[in-house]
Formats: sequence, structure tokens, C-alpha cells
Amino acid sequence: MGITNDVCVSILLRVASTKTNAPSLLIPMVAEAAVTAHNNSSRFVLAVSGGSVPTMLFTPALITALSALNIPTTPSYFSTWDLILADERVVPFSDPDSNANLIHSQCSENGFTGVVFHNINYYNNATKDELISKVQQISLDYEKTLHALLPNNRNIDLCILGMGEDGHTCSLFPANMPTDLSPTDPHTHLVTPILNSPKLPPVRITLTYHALNARSNRCIFAACGGGKNEILRQVFKLGASETVSTLAKSSEQNEDYHVTIREEAKRKFPCSVIKQWGGELGIGKGVQWVVDLDAAEGISK
Repeated sequence: MGITNDVCVSILLRVASTKTNAPSLLIPMVAEAAVTAHNNSSRFVLAVSGGSVPTMLFTPALITALSALNIPTTPSYFSTWDLILADERVVPFSDPDSNANLIHSQCSENGFTGVVFHNINYYNNATKDELISKVQQISLDYEKTLHALLPNNRNIDLCILGMGEDGHTCSLFPANMPTDLSPTDPHTHLVTPILNSPKLPPVRITLTYHALNARSNRCIFAACGGGKNEILRQVFKLGASETVSTLAKSSEQNEDYHVTIREEAKRKFPCSVIKQWGGELGIGKGVQWVVDLDAAEGISK
């Protein structure tokens, strides 16, 4: 089973002409979210997935976009950014599979000095097997970290999420689709351990559906490449107001479209049940997608 939703949420789908152009659509949205967060609370709480997301995001182009908004991109400014892991593989920090390692490297190489990283507890020099044996405690530790970072029901300002070729996001996989994700979802954990991921490595921790849907203000998905196409054609339906019936691989420009989630997708794919009840920004404004034409070709009404 999966979930169904009577509200037809219109989602902004931003389609880049090429994968190389996709960051030019993503980065201004992130820069503007950072400014809004600082205006509201003087800090920016950002959750980031692994995979290709850090390499799209933490680039000199984001520094330039912030500067264009009159933000002083200094260590003092970046010390107001709280960076949390949308998910993490339970491996040593130095392991090539570590999302935190990738994110740290991208930040240090591209001028994001001062960012406050909230990593999982790697138990110092523990081996991979030792970490796996502690996964329940690691998840609890990270939950405590996030509750301390988000007091008084403060939300994560922005989540930048990827999508796998099976429709998973973070480390939330289709085999464990929820049956109920109503706005009054009683499952209030922010973090959960994953012991049997179908993708290696199998042991992970991840933000929960509750964290993404109820404790974040906004989620932006970034999904590029032909490998994502089959899933996106199953997930999205072009909005009734769109003048085209099917997205064709013919445009040389970036284009914006409005789409909705197909009801059958809500029973199959974790990425399809994120922010379907709006959020602080209002229905349809809590989630946006940035994709390229290779991923979007064939999405239809």
C-alpha cells in the first residue's frame, strides 16, 4: 500500500536544457532561501543529500549568487549556516561512501569556510563493523543533535534532495513505503536507522518522512540524467494549463512547467510523497524540482 491525497498539489518543475545548466536553476533558489532564513532567524539550517547534490550545490556559482544578493561570503557569514545530513551511510568518515566526507570536501574546496557541520557520531576511530553494530545509537544521537538544533518546533529551512533510479530519496526506499502520511502523522522521529538498504552500503541513517514533510519548510529535488527518466514519467503529470501535452527533447532553453503527482506514484515512490500538503510556504510551494531534459523527456498529461 501507499498513500493517497485528495489535494492536487501543483509543483514547479524546472527543466534545464542540459545537465550542465541545471545548477543555474538550483543555485538562485538556494541563495534566496538563505537570505529568507537569515531575515527570519539569523541562521540558515540546510539539509543536504549525497550523490550528485553536493557537487551541484557547493560551487563558486553559489558564492557568486550570494554575493549578488549583497551577502558577505566570509567565514563569519558561513558560521550562521547549519548543515545537516539528509542521510548518511554508516561507514567511517574517511570512507569514499561517506556523504559527510563528500560534502566537507566540496565546501572546503570551494570557499564555504565557516559552515557549521552537524555530523553523525562516528565514534572516533571505530571500524565499519563497529559502526554498524552501533547504528541504533548513532540514529538516536543524531536525533538528539537535530532536536537541539531545532528547538521550539523550529523547522529545517531547506532540504536539497536527490532521487535514485528507483524513486528513493534520502535513504527512504520503495520497499518500505508508508501507508499514512497525513499532516497529523504521529510518527515524530526525525531520524531513523536503515538496516537493509537495497543499495550498498546497506546500513544507513536517514531523515524520516516526518522530518521532510512536517519539520522542513521547503524541499528542492535535483535529479538529472536519462537514468531518472523512467521514474519521472511515472511520477509526474503535466498540469492542465500547460500548452504542451508531452515534454519533448527539442528545447535549447531552460523552461519551467507545472506538474502534479500521479496518484499511482504515491503508492510506489518515496520521492512522490514529499510535501504534498504544502507547508509553511503554502500548498504547492513547499516542494520544487530541478531536472534536465534527459530526465524530463516524455513527461505527459
